[in-house]
Amino acid sequence: MDYNVIRHLEMLQVVISRMAANSYILKGWTVTIVAGNFILSSTDSSWELFFITYLPILFFWSLDSFYLLQE
Repeated sequence: MDYNVIRHLEMLQVVISRMAANSYILKGWTVTIVAGNFILSSTDSSWELFFITYLPILFFWSLDSFYLLQE
């Protein structure tokens, strides 16, 4: 194979690895934020906070799907 082709494929692999790492970090943040919101909503007995918990799930889900689409 040509040296330029190999360098190009290595560059693409680095980009894909970075996107996969971003997707993994987003999943970790989602779990943290949702768990914190559930704990807060259970102590305050606030239904509004319980439903607001689903907003970060939708937001991070859309970001994760964007990264997976780009990957």
